[in-house]
Amino acid sequence: MRYVVRLVFTLFFVFAPFFYLLFAQVQFCDGIKGEEIFVENFGQGVGIGDPLPLNSTSYTYTLNFPEENQYTIRSNSLPNTETLPDPDTWLWHILTEDISSSLGFDPGKMLLINATDNSNICYKSEVEGLCEYTNYEFSFWTAPLYNINSGLCIENGGIGVPVNLRFEVWNQDETQLISSAETGNIDNTSSIAFQQFGLSFTTGAGQTSVNIKILNNIQQIGCGNDFVLDEIKVQLCGGVSELTSVVYGTEEPTFCVDDPLRIITLKMESFDNLGYFIWQRSSDGVNWENIDEIIYPNSQGIFLLDIPEIFNTTYFRTVFASTEENLLDSERHCTWSTNTYIVYIISNTDSPLTFSNEISYCGDSVIPALAVIPVPNLMVNWYDSPVGGNLLYENSFNFVPSGPGVYYAGYTSEEFPCIGDIRTPITLIWEPGIMVSTNPDPIIICGDEGVVLDAVHPNSIYQWDPSSLGDEQTATVYEPGLYVVTIRDPQSACNEARTRTFIVEGFINPEINEIIHAGSDLVVTMVYEDEYEYSLDGVSWQFSNVFQNVGTGLFTIYVRDIIDCGSDYEEYLVLNLPQFFTPNGDGFNDTLKIDFIGELNLEVWIFDRYGKLLSILNSSNPEWDGTYNGINLVGTDYWFILFKDGVIFKSGHFSLKR
Repeated sequence: MRYVVRLVFTLFFVFAPFFYLLFAQVQFCDGIKGEEIFVENFGQGVGIGDPLPLNSTSYTYTLNFPEENQYTIRSNSLPNTETLPDPDTWLWHILTEDISSSLGFDPGKMLLINATDNSNICYKSEVEGLCEYTNYEFSFWTAPLYNINSGLCIENGGIGVPVNLRFEVWNQDETQLISSAETGNIDNTSSIAFQQFGLSFTTGAGQTSVNIKILNNIQQIGCGNDFVLDEIKVQLCGGVSELTSVVYGTEEPTFCVDDPLRIITLKMESFDNLGYFIWQRSSDGVNWENIDEIIYPNSQGIFLLDIPEIFNTTYFRTVFASTEENLLDSERHCTWSTNTYIVYIISNTDSPLTFSNEISYCGDSVIPALAVIPVPNLMVNWYDSPVGGNLLYENSFNFVPSGPGVYYAGYTSEEFPCIGDIRTPITLIWEPGIMVSTNPDPIIICGDEGVVLDAVHPNSIYQWDPSSLGDEQTATVYEPGLYVVTIRDPQSACNEARTRTFIVEGFINPEINEIIHAGSDLVVTMVYEDEYEYSLDGVSWQFSNVFQNVGTGLFTIYVRDIIDCGSDYEEYLVLNLPQFFTPNGDGFNDTLKIDFIGELNLEVWIFDRYGKLLSILNSSNPEWDGTYNGINLVGTDYWFILFKDGVIFKSGHFSLKR
């Protein structure tokens, strides 16, 4: 079979795309992107990642929250477990996952840097497998971590020091700077926003590897220039071109298999200097074969290719490279290609092709849509049976069923009578998955008892943060803080993970501040205000902190939290000490007596105003008659010290009246 290639229009000029740029423009590839040669996403899954290879950064790795001049790799930016993440007081933004899911990838890990005031290397890596004389794009995502709501940085009116990064491409031995750019100042904000930065660079003769660097391009010393890096990539950047049809333009035609006009003329239009290219075809869009010879136009223009009869659905594209050697090198990724142009051939035995014949969804997640690969000029109806049955949905390549089951997609068309009645089955399976509550109520920790955190879902794989809690379904903690467990069910066909976040709040133990004897009442005051219960015997409790009509004696005052999480107690001696006595021999109040002096093991020392010890009252000498060595003392005030069990309990004075 012979294919005819025609050059319709060409502008000739000198082909010289190979040169070094010392300072590249900060821009992304504006052409066709080829293979991703290098990707650094810092690992998949949740939790804490391994440190970077040696010499990959100037910062020091830590498993914990990074301090100044440290970095960590993890799936979130949550603080240490001893600090609760209050967005208004926490220094950094709270990131529960990296940028990956926003870009359509599975969530993973990211590089978190607590930056210094120096121009340190944040990230560095060698990129191998490049092709000489080829253009590439070096890109990455970043975001400032400082949350201005915290108010902890005073620089620049509370906004803090902005993040500023410099990114560079060096040759293999780092003797020549190939390309470089700067992000400029990235201001801290009240809500985090990732930004992507990139630059283009071109390899030279024999150059198959480079070194990429991201550096802290600090412009101001101070607080706030911490940041996250993720999804660092080097990707081939090709020229700009488009593959269409002379007759149908961008529309991809559909023919019946017996249509006599199953021929087409392809048109490839180049908008810049392409280098070398070759036409290709495929029956499945995966495995390709060359059509005709390599073309060496080195120019812009329009190129046509006449395709004779097509008997099956066929994919077409044009593949480019900067050199003939690169175009023929199948071991490395040196090429880029145009868009794929498809010519569809249908027959009465065709049925829709699916992305997957079996789809699962998990737990309480949203029922996914069933889908078949779209074909121009055809539509699809959905049924509950391979033949006949009920029409469930019509004229759509997508269908959201009501629940699990087997559903059937069949082509329909008023234009193409060659469409048959064969339907494609798609099975939708529901898996129970991990049915757990993600946000249990806050838990109060009582004293030193500790609390048990339960992942709830049994027979699963558990990953606790912090990792020191182990890998079992339950973990016991003894300190307030934030604890997270990630749960995976190895028995489920669902590749999903659920997390439970536990907020453990500290408890302040009751502490008696003071007990006051006021008249016949005892009044208890506490160091901390809270809801307490009070008791004089540890059995009968009251909410009031006042005990009324208390007699004389030694009392133990008990106080406990209303949830019985903590308690305190204190002994208090209530004595009705006489304020005076009258030793005049009338038989009434003639001596100084202390109630229960023997029962309570009390001792009272009595002094005159000069500190002279006059008498000691105890169980064997319970009264004082106002004499000293048999001589009546004058009527005046005297002082006492009251001991209980040998310890000073109270002091004061009384009057002797004659």
